[in-house]
Amino acid sequence: MIEGRPADSHYHTEFFSNGYTRNIESLKTSTDVSDYQIISSQVQQALRHGEGKQWLSNGRIFIGDFYCNRMNSGKLYEMQADNTYTLYNVKYDAQKD
Repeated sequence: MIEGRPADSHYHTEFFSNGYTRNIESLKTSTDVSDYQIISSQVQQALRHGEGKQWLSNGRIFIGDFYCNRMNSGKLYEMQADNTYTLYNVKYDAQKD
């Protein structure tokens, strides 16, 4: 830690605040996710940069590479109506912006 922030190339984890809900068990029912982990990733200059995992809305999870605080490439798991997950390999090309 440097002045209360994670040092470069170390990991940073954030948690949902009280009152947040997400579809984690079903697309029909939201669950209270207060204090659940929202993201864990490597950091560089206080930005998400490197490997990480982020829980998104509507039953989606991104596991992969972040570049300058943006999802870059990796795997996107998306919950389906039958409560199974579909896996997508994604490349966002965050380096272009």
